[in-house]
Order: sequence, then C-alpha cells, then structure tokens
Amino acid sequence: MHRHPAVTIAICLFNSSRFIGETLDSVFAQTRQDFEVVLIDDGSTDGCVELVERRFPDPRIRVLRQAHRGLSIARRRSIAASTGELVAFLDHDDIWLPQKLERQLAAASGHPEAALFFSDCVYIDEHGNPLRRLSDEYRLNDLDLTGMSAYAELLRRGCFVWQSTVLARTAALRAVDAFDPAYRYIADYDTWLRMARRYGLHYTPEVLAKWRVHRVQFTQRCPEVTLADHRALLGALYRTESIPQAIRIAVGDRLLGQHRVSCRWLLKQGRYALAARALYGMFSYPDRLFAYLVGKVLERRRLGPALRMALRAVKGAVRLGRGRRRPTVEAGVASTRAAHIWIDGTALAAAETGYFNLVAEMIRALAAGSSNVVHVVATPAGRAALERRLGGPAARLQFHPSPRYALDGSGFRHMSNRRWVRVVRSVLRVVAAPRGAPPDSNTIEVLVWRGRFRWARSQHVALVQDLTTKILPELHTAANVAEFDRFLAYVRRHASAIATVSEHSRQDIVERLAVFPDSVSVLPMPVHPRYRMPLFSKAAAAAHGLTQPYILCVGCVEPRKNLRRLVRAFDLIKDDDAVANHVLALAGPQGWDEGFGRFLLESDAAPRVRTLGFVPGEDLPSLYHFASTVVCASVYEGFGIPALEAMCASAIVIGSATTALGDVIGRDAITFDPYSTEAIASAMLHALSLTPAEAAQYRRRCRARADALLSRSRQMPLLPGLRAPAHAVAT
Repeated sequence: MHRHPAVTIAICLFNSSRFIGETLDSVFAQTRQDFEVVLIDDGSTDGCVELVERRFPDPRIRVLRQAHRGLSIARRRSIAASTGELVAFLDHDDIWLPQKLERQLAAASGHPEAALFFSDCVYIDEHGNPLRRLSDEYRLNDLDLTGMSAYAELLRRGCFVWQSTVLARTAALRAVDAFDPAYRYIADYDTWLRMARRYGLHYTPEVLAKWRVHRVQFTQRCPEVTLADHRALLGALYRTESIPQAIRIAVGDRLLGQHRVSCRWLLKQGRYALAARALYGMFSYPDRLFAYLVGKVLERRRLGPALRMALRAVKGAVRLGRGRRRPTVEAGVASTRAAHIWIDGTALAAAETGYFNLVAEMIRALAAGSSNVVHVVATPAGRAALERRLGGPAARLQFHPSPRYALDGSGFRHMSNRRWVRVVRSVLRVVAAPRGAPPDSNTIEVLVWRGRFRWARSQHVALVQDLTTKILPELHTAANVAEFDRFLAYVRRHASAIATVSEHSRQDIVERLAVFPDSVSVLPMPVHPRYRMPLFSKAAAAAHGLTQPYILCVGCVEPRKNLRRLVRAFDLIKDDDAVANHVLALAGPQGWDEGFGRFLLESDAAPRVRTLGFVPGEDLPSLYHFASTVVCASVYEGFGIPALEAMCASAIVIGSATTALGDVIGRDAITFDPYSTEAIASAMLHALSLTPAEAAQYRRRCRARADALLSRSRQMPLLPGLRAPAHAVAT
C-alpha cells in the first residue's frame, strides 16, 4: 500500500539555477526524511530544472511545469498537487537548518488546534553571511498568539511569518483558498491573515531557516506593485471601524511608510508620474501624515522646550485617532446608565417572516427592559405592523419617520445609486434625523440591512443574520447579492460591532469578512411570547385545508429552502404504509424561486402537496403541533426560527445536519444531508414510523431542547454593550 508522506515541500522555480542546489541540499539534510518535494517550474529559461534532475535523481521529487504565471499561481498549484497532510514552503534561494522539519512536525503533533507553524529565521546576504534575525526586526519575544490575538498581532506588527519557515496543514490552506493571485507581492501575508481568522498559529522561537536577502529586492524593482498590493489588502482594514484604534494606527503608519518607500524608488527610476501618484496617495491617511510630519519637526534640535512640548502634545492627540471617534462596543462591557437604542425598522415594512420576526421580537425584548429607551425608525406601514405584532408594549416605543419613505413610499425597496438620488437621500436623512437622545457612548444604533447610521458618536451595531448571499450566491438573485454586498461593505467601514444569530453565523462572518473577530457576537434568538405556553387547536389546521395527516415545512419559497428536493423525497416514499393519506404542506410566502410553481405542477407528487402561502403567526403553533413531522430541509440557515418555534410547540422536528440547523435541533435528532433526496426521504420515513411512545418521547425531547436554548438566551445580553437582562427575555 502506498503511504502518503508526512510533508509536501513546495518549491517554486523561476530561473533559479544559482541557488537551487544549495536549497535542495538543505532539504535532503533534514533529520526527518518522510517528505516529498514538489517543484513548480514557472517558465524558467536558465536550465534550472535540468540541473535539479541531473544533481538530485531522488524519486521523492516531482517537477511540474507551467508557463510563467507568477509566484501565487505556482504556490496554488503546489498546494493542489500536495499529497501530504502538511505543506512546507521553501523559496528557491533560502536554506533550512537540519532540524527544521523535525521541530515543526513535533509542534504540529503537540498542537492539533493550530494550522500554521512558523519559526524564527536569520537573514543572510548573497554569499551566506548572517545579517540579523527576524525576531529582532519584529520584536517577537512578547508575541501573543492565543485565540484571535494572532490576527491582531499580524495587523499590528506586519508580516512576521516568513514564507520559508512555514509548515501548514494542507486542508487549512485549501479551505482559505491560499495565495490569491490578485496579489503579486503580498499574497502570503493575505493568506496568513485568512488563516489567523480561522485557525490557531504556533511560533517556534528557534532559528530554523535562513532567508537570503538580495541587493535588488522586488520592492526596489517594482515599487508600484508592492504599493498597490498593500493598499488593496490594508487600505480597507485601515478604515474598518471594528478594528481597534491602536491597530488601525499601526496599519496606517505602515501604509504611509510604503508610500514613502515607493515614491523614493520610483523617483530613482525616473518614473515621475507614478512617483507623484504615490506622493498624492499619502493624503489618504491625513492623521498619520500629520503625525509623521510633526515627528519629523520634533527631530530638529533647534526647537525651544515650549514648542517641543506643544508639538508632542499635538502628536499625542493625533495618535488617538482620526478626528472624532465613535466609541467601540466591547464584549462584556456594559453601562449601568439607561441606554437609548435606535433600531433600523426598514425590515418591518416587509412580509412578517425572517427579518421581520427577528427585528420585531428584538424590539419587544429591548422594550421590556425598564431602563432602555427604544426608538424605532420605520415607515408608517412598518410602524402599523409592529404595533399589531407587539400590542401593548408598542406604547413604550418612540417612533421616528424613515427618511427613505419620502423617496420610495415603501421604506424597503432598494433605491437607485444615481448621484442625485444619493444627494436627496443625504438631505432627507438630515431633515428626518431623529431627535430626543444624546448621541454619546450610551446611545446604540442597530442597523438592519438597508438602513444607515446617523450619528458619529453613537455605538454602531450591525445585525447580520447570515452570509448566505456570499456562501451560496447561486441561490439568490443577482440584485440580492449585489445589495447585500453593498450592505456588508458599509458595515465593515462603519460598524464597531456585529451581532448575529448563531455561533455558526459568527464563524462564517469571522472567516469571510475583514472585520475584527472580537467585534462579532451572538445575540439571543427571541421568539414570540405565544410559544412560551402555546395553545393548540385542530381548527387552525382545518382552516388551512389540512383535514388529513400532513408533513409540514415552513419557510419562504426560495431556492435555499430546498423545497424541490423535499417534494421529490416525499414522492419517493408515497407507497410506504407510514405515509398513506399524508400530504406535504408548504407554508410560506412566495420568494424569488419563481419556477417552483411550474416545477410543482409537473411533479408526480403535485396532487399530494398543499401550498398554504403566508400563514398568520397565531395559527403556526397549532400547525406545528398537529403535524406528523415538521421538516426543515434548508441547505443553509443562519439559525432557523421555524425549527425553534416548532420545538416550542412540541412538534417532531427533523432537519438538515448542516449549518446552524444541526445545532438548533440537536445532534441526537433525526437529521439528514439536505443535498441527498434519498436521505431526506429516509429521515421523513423514520419520523413517520415512530411508535406512539417513541413519538411522544421525541416531542418531549424537542420541547426540552427548545427550553434549554431559550434559557441560555435569557442569560445573554440583548445587544453588544448591554448587560444581560435581569428579567426573562420574552419567549
């Protein structure tokens, strides 16, 4: 049996004949020899591949050739070709010390939670003479890699993970889509940042490699490329509100330094237009530029003591941030003063599902806190819908008109991006700006998808329910994807905290959005009070035409809900005795799966499927309870409110084992792979085949699980920056 090597050593070649022999000598001198070497020749013309084949006739070497496409493409190909569980990278002109692989394999074995292992290294010149250590340049003696600190350290200090010291888990590299070819120079830095958001990092302070420094580095030869890469990667992070201020200052200083270096080298090369652009770009960081200029003035020795002291005070003030800063929302930090909470209520003008349910019940829970002053910015239709939903508690709310209402009349439909519309919208936002609450650190603004923050000094919290448009864009319309991308870009720029609905969604956000990981928190999932002690009536089911046994699925008709596979699965088990006389009931408004109606008409299961459309909330507990089983078949859910509601109604709930649904219904429930029609059919048949005693026990289990989830929610703060309520959140 062929045994895969422990490590794949990835080396990229491009006219590397000068140093590749010494580099490979250091590989074959390793104290651990269970490796393979994948050489990616990126279109070399100096015969370096032939040199390797003559000098190193080792069967562990594989040579893959490609036209010259750049280092990032070559490294991506080496990862794809890897057969080892770990990949070690080695530049063609660098050198390993003999114990390098042995030390790092031991670290990988002892730290299974980490996916990226790196070490200290020493810089050498072209002739191999030592220059300095990497740890001295980046001051790595106090490096903190615990938790999400690795991500913060990489932003604050710069790229201290040097390529030729890296050993990484192959699966992790593939998961983060390592070495984005959009970056010609800093694709490695981008990769380490991505990995730090998902996995642990481990540092070995021992020197295990030698990094060869040439007289003419890439930064000197192509300064315009290095500057563009730094701006593309770090420019947005510098303006990301959730990243701590001290880190943004460090990032801004590094960007400013890159502009200065690029400008200097472009001038030396006589490329004056590009040099002028690099110089002009320094004004993108006005606070950092001002602090730099003040620092330069302070270096002059002829300044008087009073002037020097004044300039130091000015520089210190500038280092606190860019002008007026809004306060950040930190986990676990909550004010004891009454909070003014402003809720973006644009979702309240939509159908009473999904975002409407989440926002309405959040408002109910916030209003229940006697110390909170809750302001809702909504259209007249949204206000009326919320008042119907909340009843008496709505009287404690303060309503404010939505500035969008004046433009489109709905408060919910996406607006044009034409310049005049943006100008009018800005004017209306000022004219209709809410009054009555101080815009200070005890004011919290909650943004939901389509709104905008209003005050510079309030705490900015964005509600992001899930990232389905980014993870499964093919299941959404192009307009939905584009609109949500705009919202996420706005959130990254302006939100100091993000609240989401589940740990699964929190992980998705941390891994896929360039926001600071510690700024993302999970809010409690509230449900309507009717589910606290639900009342059941068979008349509710009969009113919707359900007079025979039925299987229920609740959700908007959209591709993500996986209704087509559910219908096919129901048709697969039509001849089983357990399914006799059953119908499949689909409850939910029409979404953007416009072809579903035609699909259903052409399906053999059509006579046994009932489409109920939107079902009023007061009827749902009964529909859940009297269903033979409630199926949640979605391929992706940020949480899955129907599953929690159905469990509160003591229903027999089965669902997808993927995403957050598996966590909501529990791993001991009947679950299935949502992409397998046969698996869905088998799970439904299992649920319908339970004995009366087993069914009763399963119903009790679902209710107990719902109680446990809601009890845990009652211990959580309703929003970042608030204390956990002393009372029970409405459930």
